[in-house]
Amino acid sequence: MRGMKKWLPFKSLNGQYEYIEAMKKEKKKVEKPELSLDQIDELNHALITFRKGDIAKVKYFQDGEIIQKEAVFLRCNGVSKTVDFKGFTLTFKSLIALE
Repeated sequence: MRGMKKWLPFKSLNGQYEYIEAMKKEKKKVEKPELSLDQIDELNHALITFRKGDIAKVKYFQDGEIIQKEAVFLRCNGVSKTVDFKGFTLTFKSLIALE
């Protein structure tokens, strides 16, 4: 007999759930949207008008996902083409929207 072992009919393979979760994540990935000239102008205007300490709604593309969050604006570096927020830094290429 089986004794005290519990029968798990749907967990037959090791690593099965990790693989399924990885497949779901891969399926949710999207391509980076192309920005129009108007959207690029809006981004430029927002980067010029923001001051250190302002709270910004940031929408950016990272690893096949579009992420939106609020963050504290620190600075915009034109030389390295990055925007610094409290806790993270984004490149100009990854930005989609900034309010």
